[in-house]
Amino acid sequence: SAEETGGAALYWIHDQPLMEYLGVNPCTRKFEPTIFKRADMLKHVEAISHKEGHSTNRLGVLLGNAKCEQTKTLTHVLWSLLNSIPGNTVQRPHRHNSVALDLCVSAKPGVYTLMGKEIDQDGFIINPIRCEWIPGGVFITPPGWWHSHHNESDDIAWVLPIQDAGLYTHQRTLDIRFVDDELELHASGRIRGTAFAVADRQYMEMKSLGAMPAQKARFKRVMSTECLLSDKRVKSTQIGNLK
Repeated sequence: SAEETGGAALYWIHDQPLMEYLGVNPCTRKFEPTIFKRADMLKHVEAISHKEGHSTNRLGVLLGNAKCEQTKTLTHVLWSLLNSIPGNTVQRPHRHNSVALDLCVSAKPGVYTLMGKEIDQDGFIINPIRCEWIPGGVFITPPGWWHSHHNESDDIAWVLPIQDAGLYTHQRTLDIRFVDDELELHASGRIRGTAFAVADRQYMEMKSLGAMPAQKARFKRVMSTECLLSDKRVKSTQIGNLK
């Protein structure tokens, strides 16, 4: 281990797959190499643990770069969090549209992640895949999948996920959700389309650039939807002025 040998592991995550997909080459230097020292990160996590009202099942520190002021991420594409899960705790299911490459930094037997596409009415993952945490090992959390972290040991477990959440945050499509928030919404009869919200300040800035509310602009609304009800396809079209 690193403690025994004084060594370190190189966990190399980069944007090459995205560049190849887009058919482009980097032409602008977007950020400078940044060092996050172990002692500094642990110091911040320790400080958070003593703050009143902090999470009882997750303690971590986001790794940000001053060059990424808008997204507050590691780079303009990548996001990272040094996350700890105290012994004998469970981090309830959550999901996000970014893919996560999770490096297990430290964990004793009995630490694992459950993941799956659906949750039941009590907020538990249906037919989950179980990934055991092995120090130095990596597992993938697919985009959009619900996942929960479990620590059944007596010691703190540490994980370092790397996600393409910087890109999603820039596009306002990260859509991170926590299961208990979603259950509360469903219980009140509400289902939201996205977790992203435009702040009043942003709306006012749009207005100052010449944007006009739909009612004032008298835009026409044209809606066409198709839905499948039992074995019949029902098509509806609505055209009319907004009132």
